[in-house]
Amino acid sequence: MDVNKYIIFLEVAKQQNLSKAAETLGYTQSGISHTIKRLETEMNLSLFYRNRNGAFLTAAGKEIYPCISQMVQCQENLN
Repeated sequence: MDVNKYIIFLEVAKQQNLSKAAETLGYTQSGISHTIKRLETEMNLSLFYRNRNGAFLTAAGKEIYPCISQMVQCQENLN
């Protein structure tokens, strides 16, 4: 299972900023933005509110955050 997109989701939620998440993870801001957009499309949900002040979890994003966090933790435990 490729959990990279979920790790990106968690980091954007933590940083509340796409550029800061990109810097932390070693990606471009554009790469982070595209990954989040693909994840939103896959889930058919809007996960973040984006504005010039940052990126903030929507209600749907807050709801799935614990599940994604647990999934990433489980994957890390397997490695």
